[in-house]
This record gives sequence, structure tokens and C-alpha cells, in this order.
Amino acid sequence: MSAAGKAILLEAGLVVDGSGDPAWTGDLLLRGARIAALGVDLRARLPDGLTPSDVERVDCRARVIAPGFIDAHTHDDASVLHDPLCLPKLSQGITTVVTGNCGISLAPYRTPRAGPPLTLLGAQAFEYASMAAYRAAVDAARPALNVAALVGHTTLRYASMQALDRAASADELARMQALLDDCMADGAHGMSSGLFYAEAFAAPAE
Repeated sequence: MSAAGKAILLEAGLVVDGSGDPAWTGDLLLRGARIAALGVDLRARLPDGLTPSDVERVDCRARVIAPGFIDAHTHDDASVLHDPLCLPKLSQGITTVVTGNCGISLAPYRTPRAGPPLTLLGAQAFEYASMAAYRAAVDAARPALNVAALVGHTTLRYASMQALDRAASADELARMQALLDDCMADGAHGMSSGLFYAEAFAAPAE
């Protein structure tokens, strides 16, 4: 056994590498959490420090070797906390989810009882007044997926306005902008909107 430990060699799979090039038949060598090599007949030319006895071989004929998929439109904000194994996603090859879509995100908002459309997230209560707090909760839950969080425009309206049947005032808009700035600084990947929901319909697109 080498110092690097057991490696895994995926052999003779149909490689779809995400580059846009045609698929090809080849091997992929994993060492720990990293790809160590990608090519053809890697067992015959292992990297320095590896011997055939260090390698667990997996026959991938009739299978595809591909990067993990990104699910770009999810409402998994709460599910990655409550079900961190995320088997429905992992079993489909998804390794990253983008949360906070359609203007609906779990942060930045706190309330003991969520109203529509926030109820789409399956959370009974909203507990995260900042993206930093939500990010800490995700880190603590250690979901099996990467999480790229968006900030929901409707959530910002809930957090900044008393009534949602009108456009935001200048003061409310400034509050929403400040919250969004804080969320972006705390690791959010952007903002989403859902102006077709009644709670955001009165907001002008501008």
C-alpha cells in the first residue's frame, strides 16, 4: 500500500468530460477526493508512487464517467439542512444545487410562520436573518452536495416591507439593497426574482 492510500480506477467508461468534445472510451483515476489522471489504459501507466495493488478497479463498460451535474433550479434551501444525505439528488448524479430560485430563499428573513410563496421551501419557520447564519447552518449540516445560494427578491420584500400589495418605498428599497449587499458579502451567488407571485407582482421589474 502506498502512502497515498487506496486509489480507485474507473475503467473503460464512456467519458463525457464537460468540454463539449465528443464522448470517448477511457479511464479515470481517483486518489482521495481528487482526479489523479484521465486517459486510456491507465492501469498500464499508473502515476509514480502507485502500484497495481494500491488500485481498486471498477469496470465501467456500458456506463458513463462524467462530472457531477448542477441542478440550477431548485427549492432545496431547507432540504439540504433536514436531509443532508440528499439521496434523490445524488442518485441522479447531481453534486451541486442552486437554491433560492423564483425569488424565494430561506435567508435573509426570520418569522415563526412563513406565508406563501415561501411555503414552497417546506420550512415551517424561517430562522436565518442573514446569509451568514444560513451559510453556518449549511456548514453544520454538512450536506453531501455543494450549495450555491441565491437571495430571493420576494424574501427581501418580506424582510423589508409591512405590505406586499404595492411597490417598495424608497426607504424599503434601500433596506432591501442593504440586505442584498450583506448577503452577497456573506457568500450568496446572486439574486433571483419571481414577479409572477402575488407577493412580488406589485414590484416593478426595474
